[in-house]
Amino acid sequence: MVTEDVFGVKGIGSTNQPIRTYRNANLKKLEEKYTADPRITVEMPYVGKRKSRTNAEGWLRDKDFYWKEIMNKHPESLSKANKQKINLGFSPINDKAFREHFPQYDIKELYNDTLIHHHVGGGTGSCSPFKVTSWDRWNS
Repeated sequence: MVTEDVFGVKGIGSTNQPIRTYRNANLKKLEEKYTADPRITVEMPYVGKRKSRTNAEGWLRDKDFYWKEIMNKHPESLSKANKQKINLGFSPINDKAFREHFPQYDIKELYNDTLIHHHVGGGTGSCSPFKVTSWDRWNS
């Protein structure tokens, strides 16, 4: 069924749901601990399919863009050291300041792990600690 939201955009469902994958999805059976935190999601720009630095659907794949957006949205969640990492083009780590704002990452085995930007469906970017992503398998 094609949907139309209040902006007249067809096919993407309600834009009130910040996570594109969840639009028009029945999330009743999904445990809350497995859902993406909308506070650390960023709508990545659509660049076009088969362009460099995009995912398969054509959305920008750019950690620098993602982390600068997070730094603008939630500067208090990033320590001085993590802000420096971002400004130098590196990914931040799961440090104490980050865990205080995003307690779902307060897992001892993930302390100080690099936070990896990835897409959670369509153009929605999020992050996960390196140890829980499959990124290392894709690039080994």
